[in-house]
Amino acid sequence: MKHEHTLINRCLISSVVCMAIGLLLAQTGCDKSANTPTVSNTSNAATNSVPKKILPPPLSTETIVKGALRVEPGGFDFGIIEPNSVQEVKAVLYNTGTEPITFAKVSPSCACTTTQDLTKETISAGESITFDAKFKAPTKPGLKEAYIQIVFNQGSTQGHVRINLQGLVTMPVRAEPPFVDALKGVQVGQAVIESIDGKPFNIITSGGKEPVFADGFNPKKNSPRNSYTIKWNVPSRDISNCAGMRRWWIIETDHPDCPILPMRVRNECTGSRLDMTRKRRGWYFKEYISQLGAIAAGKPVEVDVIIPFDKPGIKFQSVQSLSQNIHAQLVSSTTNDNDTITCRVRITPRKEYQGVIYAMVMFKSNTGSKDIPFIAKVVPPENK
Repeated sequence: MKHEHTLINRCLISSVVCMAIGLLLAQTGCDKSANTPTVSNTSNAATNSVPKKILPPPLSTETIVKGALRVEPGGFDFGIIEPNSVQEVKAVLYNTGTEPITFAKVSPSCACTTTQDLTKETISAGESITFDAKFKAPTKPGLKEAYIQIVFNQGSTQGHVRINLQGLVTMPVRAEPPFVDALKGVQVGQAVIESIDGKPFNIITSGGKEPVFADGFNPKKNSPRNSYTIKWNVPSRDISNCAGMRRWWIIETDHPDCPILPMRVRNECTGSRLDMTRKRRGWYFKEYISQLGAIAAGKPVEVDVIIPFDKPGIKFQSVQSLSQNIHAQLVSSTTNDNDTITCRVRITPRKEYQGVIYAMVMFKSNTGSKDIPFIAKVVPPENK
């Protein structure tokens, strides 16, 4: 996955450029979606009822081709999709040349995409075959882009074609901006928290405390709204020591489809210093957070954590919760064909605990260890 790759640039060229960048920066949400649109090859998600200001930029459906293989459609824009949802890719491959086509390799750009094995297929001149793939959305909200590269042989010539994929992971509640911008010593700021579906909701906690509303909203006196401006306040820190630095600001709501909403904290410790031992270990996390949504006290849940690696022989031995509020257990560790390892982790919240959990879980391998936060809203068992 592209991990936290959205950049903020000053709009110095034109207001059009500013709007385009703003579309990329405006995306975030919690861990469940109300709508999953049908897969299409449209260049935008205008068929959704979501406000235009949060739609992704148009997908480039221009297929990158070298050779006599034509793909229809050339790209897939899934529109608004929910975290962890799986979108189906169905395309037709046409041989427009005069010699048969055989396939050498099919390469997805990330572990989010699984593809049909084409190496056993041949397309005669003038014929076609269907091609299937699956695109899995990440748990972290935002714009997700990927592609599938198909390499083929036709006579003495080798060609390739690329199929573009895109989806906007977003939910009924989002933050704008989607992060806490605490770079260069900044300690205070604001963010708009709003429901995309227009339903009123309450913000219960913000950063683990009672929310502070910028306009003086009083939840005890005022009716719930569908939009709030909250203030955040992060303590000063010594960036020479990033150990224990808070990486996410958590919003807790009573929206039925959005119990928790993570906002990434942007500071000097959450950039290149987030994972200083990555190269030495030879592996890293596809996503540096695991969202569990609402879970029942005392009831175990299982979640898959995808871990790309670039060294042979990586073996995961265990996981350990660094919080007393949950117990973490490594259920299985499976090495996949695309240089990733899937660790299935069982999380069990303490029976007596209720509320938001922000628990660091340490993953231990034969080459080193690294932790990521697991976040959830723990509710009484009868509420699940």
